[in-house]
This record gives sequence, structure tokens and C-alpha cells, in this order.
Amino acid sequence: MPDYNDILTPTPFKASLGEDKSNPTVGEGKLSRRLICLISGLACIVLFVILWLPSLISQDQNVVLPLADTTKATNIRINSRVALQEAQDTASPWADAALKKSKQNALELTAEAAEIKSRLKKVGAATWAPDTIDSAGLIALNADKAYRAKEYGLAAVEYEKARDMLLALEASVPERFEKILSDLRLSIDDGDIQKSEDLYSQASLLDPANSRLTEIDLRMKALPLILAALESSQLLERQGRLEQAVSKLQEAEQLDPEHPLILGALETSQIKLTKSLFDTAMSLGYQALEKNNLPPARQHFTQAKTLDPLSKEVLSAITELKESEMRNRLFVLRQESAVLESQENWIGAEKRFSEALKKDKNLLFANQGLARVSPRRALDQKLSGFIEDPEKLKISKVAQEADKTLATAKQIPRPGPRLRDQISTVATLLEEANTKLPVKFVSDGLTNITLYKIAELGRFDSRELLLRPGSYTAAGFRDGYRDIRISFDVSKDLIPLKINIKCKEAI
Repeated sequence: MPDYNDILTPTPFKASLGEDKSNPTVGEGKLSRRLICLISGLACIVLFVILWLPSLISQDQNVVLPLADTTKATNIRINSRVALQEAQDTASPWADAALKKSKQNALELTAEAAEIKSRLKKVGAATWAPDTIDSAGLIALNADKAYRAKEYGLAAVEYEKARDMLLALEASVPERFEKILSDLRLSIDDGDIQKSEDLYSQASLLDPANSRLTEIDLRMKALPLILAALESSQLLERQGRLEQAVSKLQEAEQLDPEHPLILGALETSQIKLTKSLFDTAMSLGYQALEKNNLPPARQHFTQAKTLDPLSKEVLSAITELKESEMRNRLFVLRQESAVLESQENWIGAEKRFSEALKKDKNLLFANQGLARVSPRRALDQKLSGFIEDPEKLKISKVAQEADKTLATAKQIPRPGPRLRDQISTVATLLEEANTKLPVKFVSDGLTNITLYKIAELGRFDSRELLLRPGSYTAAGFRDGYRDIRISFDVSKDLIPLKINIKCKEAI
């Protein structure tokens, strides 16, 4: 703040020229006393003007007044200063220097204020802060009055007020930009195109190079399209074309994925569409269930469950569907098992009865059927095993088991074609397996011969045995000679069969 001492000028001193010189001693004494008193008085006035009066003015400046009162007080002080200035006949060098410094200070302050005002003009302050600009202008006018009255100190004070006011306004630009940016986003979210354009213009003036304006500009350009999509989707909804309405909103969502109007409308439309699809799926499901067309019914109820997994209506429908499916399945199993039994497919029939019992273990037809077909399935597998591997019948124990199985099969009343064929085939194979064929063994009378699993034959030159078809092993032993072992098969295709067995290699 400028010092008011800079704007005050002392009253010049002039000596009296009309004193009586007739009595030098008395006159000079009186003159000296008067001169001392006058100088003292002037010194007091000067001290009052220089020291005390500025403090009073400074205190007066520290009082905050409304703009109208400040202007009135300033005018009063200016008029008082003008009167005081006019009362002074001449100015001292000290006062001239102080006045010049005060003037320079006022000029610098007004230049600063003008520069700040110019920068504020570029960012459109007159639009978004007209009251502050007007207030600063009024203060500057009062400062101009003081300046023209050569009250430069007072002018500097007023210029400084105007400068500080404009400086504070300029310092608020970043915060104001953020506020406008926030309001701009809200206006876009509200779908207010005009307000968005106004705020965007203000924001562009405040910080035209801000990168966030690019993003917001894209949202503003998309806003008319979004509003049109909203209107179109509402029309489609009223026409019952929910899928098209959702599709329209999804297209708009691509323009501005963050726009709450689109997000809200899309969510609402999707809920309506889901509800519509759910109702349709449930209706079609019940229609199919009533016609006992269970696969389509399950498809529709599954779709409904996907749309609303927690729906009690869906859970009830699926429970009803499962009961119908079980009844249908049991009916099908009963029919299929009967057909399979007639076809002597005992394995398939047994599987059907077992599946039915898994669904309900108390089912009479399934329990009776399983008890009926299980022995037949076992018999069928045994007979099939003998037929598929007839070589096993050449083993005595296997042949005995096959004979017992064959006897059991022959006791079954009303055998079907498959069982009759099995009985006939196994009987033929058993007959062939049990028919002994002649086998001639030739030796040297010195080798002791054993036919494994049959008998020890001893020493001989030639011997013929009747053997069942199959595989055999004969061994020869002789002291001082290496043992010999021969394996051979007996089959009607190999008859006549001659086996030479002699120990010839001495050791």
C-alpha cells in the first residue's frame, strides 16, 4: 500500500518584512521570541501533518465499507485534499519528490490492473463475472478522480483495490473452470443441449487447450443423436417392439457409454424385454407340457430360468416337467423292455429295468422284469461265450460246465429263436469236443513217455490212443540222454495223427 506521507506537501515559510527597527535591542528581543514561537508552531503543524494525520487516514482506509459508502468517502477525501492543495501557495522539493513517486506508483498499479483486466477479457470474465468486473470498474473510476486531482497516493490505493479484485478473480479461473466443467457434464447428462453449449463456450474461453474438452466435445456432438435414440426407443416400446428398442439404445450406447440417460433407458428396456421373453417362454413351455411334448417344454422352461433364475414360477414349472418326464420315461422303459425281451436282448432289457428302479425302487414291473431277465442274460452270456470261443470246450472242465449250461437252457419253456440257435450250436460244439480221435505214438522202446494231464505211457515202440480234440504235450525221458518235449493239437482235420517221440541226444 502506498504511504500517505508521499502525497502531502508542507506549508512554505515566509518571514515578515514590516518590523520596526527603531529599537534594535527591544525589537530584536521581541522578534527573536516571536520567531521562536512561530517556528515552534509551524514545527507542530508540520509534525501533525506528517505524523498524526496519515495515521488517521490509514485507519480510515482500514474500515470496510459498502461500495456506495466507499465512493462517498473517497469523494469527500478528494475534495478535502483539493482544498488543502489549493491552500498551498507553493510546493517544496520534498513534496515534489514524494508527489512524483506517488504518481509513478499509481501509474504502475493502474497498468497492472489494466493488464489483468485484458487477460480476463480474453477468458470472457465479463460474461461469467460481470458484477466483479463492474465493481472493479467503479473503484477504478474513483481512482481516476483522485489521480486527476493529483491525489496520487489515494489513487494508488484505489487502483490497488481494483487490481487485487481483478487478480483474485483471475486466480479463481482454474477453480471456476473445474466448476463449469462439472456443470457441463451434468448438463450433458441431463440432455440440455443449449445449456451444454453455453457452458462449453465458457470453458473453452477459460482453458481452450485443456485435453478434457476434447472428450466433452465428443459427448456434446453425440448428445443430439442420443436424444433422438431415446425418443425412437420410447416409440418402439409403445409399439411393443422391445427388441428393436433395446437394439436402438445399444447403438446409442456406443456413442457415449457413460451417458446416464442411455444407461437408465437401456436398463429399463432390457428389464421389460427380459420380462416379455420370460412370459413368452413360460407360456410356450406350459403349452408344450399340456401336449406332453416334453423336449420343447424343457427348452422353453430352461430359457425362462436363464432369464430369471430365482423365479418361483420357473422352479414350479420345472418340477412339474420333471414329474412328467419321469412318467414318460418309465412308460418308454416299460415298452422298450418288453420289446427287448421279445427280441431276447436280455442285456438291453436288464438295463431298462435297472434304470426304472433307479427312478423308483418300488416299481412292480421293473422288479419282476429284472428278476426274470437277469438269469436269462447270464445264460445268454455263457452260451455266447462257448460259441465265440469253442476251443475252450476242448478243456474237460469247460466242457463239463458247457454241458450243465446246455441242460439248463433246454429246460426253459418256450425258448426263442436265439436260444434255440444257441442250444443247437453249443450241443454241436460239445459233441465235437467230446468225440475222441485216434493218435498214434511211435518210440524206440527205450524212452519213458508221459502224456501230460492224461497218463504216463511208459516205454514202447508204438501205441495208439483215443484223445479228445485239444492241445496236448508229451515228454520223453531216458537216462544218459537229453529229455525231449513235444506239443501237438488233436483235431478231426489232422487225422490221422502220428507223434514220434524218442530221446536220441546222449549227454
